[in-house]
Order: sequence, then structure tokens, then C-alpha cells
Amino acid sequence: MEGSVNGLDLVWETGAGGAAILRVKAAGHTAVLPEELGGLPVTALGGRAFAPAAGEEPQRELRELTLPETLEHVGDYAFYGCTGLERVRVWAGTEDWGSGCLMNCRSLKHLEVFGASDGGGALAYFAGELAGELDAAVFADGQLVLRLVFPEYIESYENNDPAHHFDFHLYGPGFPYHSAFRRKRLDLGLYDGAWEETLRREHDPGCILRLAWCRLRYPAGLSPRAQAGYEAYAVPRAGAVLSWLVRERDAGGLSWTLERFRPGQEAVAEAAALARELGATEAMALLLEASGQRRPAGKAKRFDL
Repeated sequence: MEGSVNGLDLVWETGAGGAAILRVKAAGHTAVLPEELGGLPVTALGGRAFAPAAGEEPQRELRELTLPETLEHVGDYAFYGCTGLERVRVWAGTEDWGSGCLMNCRSLKHLEVFGASDGGGALAYFAGELAGELDAAVFADGQLVLRLVFPEYIESYENNDPAHHFDFHLYGPGFPYHSAFRRKRLDLGLYDGAWEETLRREHDPGCILRLAWCRLRYPAGLSPRAQAGYEAYAVPRAGAVLSWLVRERDAGGLSWTLERFRPGQEAVAEAAALARELGATEAMALLLEASGQRRPAGKAKRFDL
């Protein structure tokens, strides 16, 4: 069967257990797969479902993809060719993933997982398949309960002529984070345990700062020792954190950071200047209040943006 659903051109088949989507053609930047087809729950996404057919161009324009809660199985190379895909929303109950589902999804940096406080098997799959930096948000009972940054790492095989073999090397601090799972479930002890070695290795300071802030902001399973290590790194860099949060338009995170980190006036002033430049009025109000520059009650408020 075939038809247009949610603005997508779909080909699907039905069986006793549900519907399986075999082909997906997205016309725009966003795709939301249906939870039901023909009165049956969508339980499977076929192999190479998003991959181009013979004579077709890859779906490079797709940026965001939302998978249905009912989905149980994703076939081999399902998203092959989606080189522009940046964000995926998936439910933790999607446990059965084929080979190479994310092959060539080199722009994929953001993952949102719903339905389990540890991200379930879906988080384990994405972290294990992607070697680039990944920002993963985990939701349970409608609330954001965990946000994790998985730093980038690079695998390399280098020719060792004298020994007549190839040497395997890992570059970057990310591998222990992407591997911080036991039996397809997140192990926060392993994740936090990689921190001290990360600081000793070459790393991206911005990525590591975001990692530390996210663990402090959403401290599920955070030990006192790990908390102290993250605070020792992040608090002295509060100015950089404020600037990042202003750009992210994260007013809640900004308010929390101002209260928790107690940044100096210079850092607050620089962040306020950035908020003014970007037209981020909510951030501007928070930063003015933190710097004591908010006008007295009853006076007209005027922000020169």
C-alpha cells in the first residue's frame, strides 16, 4: 500500500502484528512518522526506508525526524543517505536496530529519547553507532531528566611496515563515553568515571564544558566526587557557560547557572551584551537582574536592542 501521510510519501505493508513502513519520501526539512496505518500500529521501519531508490537523489534536505512510540524494529541502513539529518526523536522502547541504520548520517548531533529515565536501548544504539559529538536529552513522564554530551572520537588504522600489520588508534576523549553502557543500558558510573582521563587527553574545551554543565544541571546518579570534579572545571568558566546559554535561548538553564555558579559581574556584563546583540530579551532580563541593574518597580522598562 502507498499514500501520503503527515506530508510524507509512504509505502507500507500490514500484517497480524502491525504495519511496517517500507519506503519514506520526505518533501521538507521535518518528518514525523505516523503511529498508525490502516488501523494498525506502526511497529517496523524497513531496511533502507529513507535510502534513495535507483535514479533518485539522497534525502539530504531532511533535518529533523520523529519516530513513533509504537516502533519496535528499524531495518538495516534505514536512514542511509540522510546526510543533513541533525536531530532524531525516538522512544526508549525502540530496541531492535539493524546494521548501519545511521550510516552517513554525519550531521546528526542531537538525540531526544522519551519514555525511560536511562534512555533505554535507543540511547545505547545511537551512542554506539555515532563517533561524532552527540547531545542527548532523555525524557521520562514528560520531564527532561537527563542530558548527556558524548564527545567525539576518531578511529584510525595506520600501517606498521616493520611489523607487517596495521596499528589501531583512538583519537579524542569520546570513546569511553560512547561505550558507557552495560547490556544496552546506560551506566552513569562509567560515564562519569571517564572525566579525569578526559582532562588529561587532548579535548575540545567547549564540548567538555557543556558535558560538565549538563551533568551538574541534571545530576541523576551523580556521585559527590564526580560533582566536585565537574564543578571544579565548570564554575571558573561561568562566563563561557553564560554565553553558550544565551545563544541556546535556554532561560531556565541561565537562571539556574546564575544561582548555582554565582558568576562575577564582568562575566554577567559580557553575557548581557551578547543577549542585547542577539535580541534575547528573556536572557537580558535575567542578566540585568543578576547584575543589579533592573529598574525599580513602577518604572517603565525599555530595552535598547
